[in-house]
Parts: sequence; structure tokens; C-alpha cells
Amino acid sequence: MNLTAADGSGNSARQRIALRSQRDVSANVTIDQVSTRGVSLSSVIFEEYGYTSDALVQLYTLLDSGIHSVVADLYWNEGLRRFQLCPVPFDNILWQFENSTVRYFEEGTSSYQCEVGLGLEDLIYAVSEYLDESNTNLKADIMVMIFNIISIGSGRQYDASLQGSPNNTIANTASYFFGSKLFTPSLLENQDTLDSTSNNPNGYPTLQDFLFNQLHRVLTVTWKRSLPTNTTYNLSSDNGVVFNSSYFDSFTPLQSVYMDNVTERATVPWRFSFDSDEDEFTASSMNSVVLEGYSPILDHDSGNVNQTIALFNQSLWSWDVNEPKSPSVAKATDDSSDNSFSKDAYRCAVIGSDGLWRVANCYSDHRGACRGSNEFDWRTTRNVGSYFNMDDMCNNIEGDYTFSVPETSLQQKYLANYISSQNISATVWINMNSIAVEDCWITGGPYANCPYQRVQSKRNFARMIVPASVAAAFVIAMMLLMRFRKVPIQKNRKRWRHIEREKTEGEYDGVPS
Repeated sequence: MNLTAADGSGNSARQRIALRSQRDVSANVTIDQVSTRGVSLSSVIFEEYGYTSDALVQLYTLLDSGIHSVVADLYWNEGLRRFQLCPVPFDNILWQFENSTVRYFEEGTSSYQCEVGLGLEDLIYAVSEYLDESNTNLKADIMVMIFNIISIGSGRQYDASLQGSPNNTIANTASYFFGSKLFTPSLLENQDTLDSTSNNPNGYPTLQDFLFNQLHRVLTVTWKRSLPTNTTYNLSSDNGVVFNSSYFDSFTPLQSVYMDNVTERATVPWRFSFDSDEDEFTASSMNSVVLEGYSPILDHDSGNVNQTIALFNQSLWSWDVNEPKSPSVAKATDDSSDNSFSKDAYRCAVIGSDGLWRVANCYSDHRGACRGSNEFDWRTTRNVGSYFNMDDMCNNIEGDYTFSVPETSLQQKYLANYISSQNISATVWINMNSIAVEDCWITGGPYANCPYQRVQSKRNFARMIVPASVAAAFVIAMMLLMRFRKVPIQKNRKRWRHIEREKTEGEYDGVPS
């Protein structure tokens, strides 16, 4: 199965930069508070492309675009004791003789295109291939797989030789394909021994620890279980490996998303909001849900993969659409510039009252965003200044305030609300820049280094080249001096030749007689 991204689809370079920088500012946030973007595979993939291997190529494209939460309906065939992705219960003959065949089925008022043998192993294998390919500092990010287990085929008679192994469980399949990349409830129980999570009531590691210290990538969750009491599936086999709804219990329909009590909401782990065919996400409603601290899950047929990606790309909690712009594009499209600055460096970020980031000239004058010891305690500097003045200006605010940047969507909402409450119509500096390396957006001030690329600014390059130039000039000067001024051995060359000739004339050829 060729699981590369489908041709003509996926993210632009700008969008990848935006996603990576959003991930990086959330490095010190615990994983249960990190925003993700998700889809229901049944609605977005399988209804459009069929329950086939080709559909998994489209899934790979979605994953590659930064959509890292997937909801999958798993149909447990009680007789075959296997997981299917197709909702139609297969009989003995289909399973035995047409395992890899694509067939069309009518079930009630619905019709399905199904590859008979496509199951849980194929789905998790496709995800594991993406995780392996993206397991780099630039691309690695957290992924959540959410499963609904639905019973089918009850009461049918099946050949015992076709029944699946007792090991055909979510826990065993995920452990086999994901290996050490899988984060489990058992590992969560041990997290309280780690210093990095000592201040987290839910016990989860920070995103930095999860991805780059513990080297995990994925969690598996069972959300709904539509199984009879006499099911042949061994639910207890998933304990300790697969999270259940007691860990993930905040799945909120779009129309029920509430917009108040933000600080209370910030203590709730894993907040998801899903839409439906009757109440679909739009770019506007998805953006609102994201800024309220929820991770959106698309649960309606959006047409095709490209349309799905385009919708999500308009709904980052951090950057505005088509941001961060390159320095040249940002300069050319800066309508706010009054051209009064003798210098320009479009490598710094500002936030507006709409709660979105944009690229601005680091030398232009704005207020700065300053955060106190509480993550939701934001102020702005009293006066305006360039990006380079913001550290000092924030430190001058009474209390413990530092120049900062929102690390979560809820922090972003608090800052945007504060800016709006102060009637600040202009944009405000946030501690985000690409001064060291173009398109490497980092926090830490103007002297922070890009972690992905060695810095070689003109200033640093001059520091490196000056000593080398001096040394080279010295060597060249010495060579010229030796060329025009003979050293003693050159002056006495004739005398040495005369001595050598006299010595040779006093020697005899042959052997003594």
C-alpha cells in the first residue's frame, strides 16, 4: 500500500511554518491542554472514498496537513471476532474467498463500497507509517485516535476456522504497530514521578516531554462502546493501554459549546467539539470554538480532502490566514506602514483584538503583551516602542510581568479580551520572531537562536570572517617577503655548490684494489 500524500493536496509552506510555530509555543503546555484538529473518518473519508485501501491514502494526506485527531467507527463482528471498518457484517464466503475484493453493499437505505478484509490493522498501520515518516524535530506532533466500538453480526453462524485470534484487540494492535510511540494509561500513572508534571493536576506530561524526551507520539481512546452484554470482545484486554471515556469525557456538540467560565474550562482535560450534518462547522464557527479552548472534530461530509484541509487552515488559534508572511510579502502588503522608519525587518509578530497573529516590522512602534505569574494575567505596556524595547518595558510594569506570547488558545482569548477592554485599536507586540533565521518563528526575544538551523547572520558572519582574513593577509605578506628578500640559504647557494663539487672530486669510482 503506497501511503504517500495524494497529489495536488496538502498544506502550503506557509501553513506548515504556522503549525510548527504554534506547536513550539505550546512546548511547556501539558498535552491534555494542547489544541488539535480532527475528523470523523466515517463522514470525511469513508463516505466519500469508500471503505478501501485507497481511502487510507486520503487519510495520510489529512495527517500530513496537520489534522492529528481521528475518530474511527470500529465494527466488531461478533461471529468472526474481528474488527471491520465497513459497517456491513460479512459472511463466511466473503471473508474466506474475497478478502481483498472491493464490493458494493446495500444495507437498509444506505449503500457502501467496501474492501472486505479492511480492518483495524490496516487503519493503525496507515497511521504508524505517517508517524514514522514524520518522526523528526520539524514535523513531530501529538496524535489522538478515538474509537467507537459497534457490535455487528450477532446471531450469525461462522466457521470457527475463520474466527480471529483472542489477541485481535485494540490494545494489542496499537502496541504492535506503534511500539514505544504509544502513550498509555499505565504510563500516565507513573507521570507523577516526573518533575515536569508536578504542577499539573491531571498528571499529563508537557508537549516537549511527550514528544522529545519520552519520544511518544500517539494516544488511543475508546469513546463509545455499543456492545451487548454477551459480546465476544474482551473489553478488559484494553485496560492499561487504551484510554477510556473516564479520561476523555469532554465531547461537546457545536451548538452546546459555552463561552464563559474560561478559567474553570482550563482545568478540564481533552476538550473536543464536533459538528454534524445539521449543524456544520464554518470557518467562522470553527475559529470561535478553537478560541474557546476546544479542539474541533469535523463530523460531516465536507466534499473532499482538499476542502477539509482548506477549512481547517482558516482556523488556527494562533496565526491569521496566510500568515506568517515572508519578510518581502509582509513589507509589500503592510498598509499600516507610514514609511517613517529608516530600518525595516519584517520578522516580528503582533496580535490584534481579534486574537490572531500577523507579521510586522520589528522597528515599528506598538505596545507589548506582558504576562504575570498567572497564565491568564495579561497587561500591555503603557507606551509604544519597537520589538527590541519590549523586555525592558514589560519589566517596568508593577508586579512580576515579562514580555510573552500566548501558549494556548485560552491564553490567546484572555489576551485578546484584555486588548479589547483597553480600547487598544492598534496591534500589540508578542514575544515571537524569526530574527535569527527567516521562517523559523521562536520565542525568547531578539537574541534567541533557531533550534532547527545554524544561525549565520551578517553580524556573526563578519565576526567569523575577520580573524580568517587577518590570518590570510599575514600568510600572503610573508610569501611576498620571501619572494623578494632572499634568506641566507639562497644568498650562499653558490658557496654550497662549490663545496659540494670539491667533495665529489676527491672521491674515487669503483672499489679499492
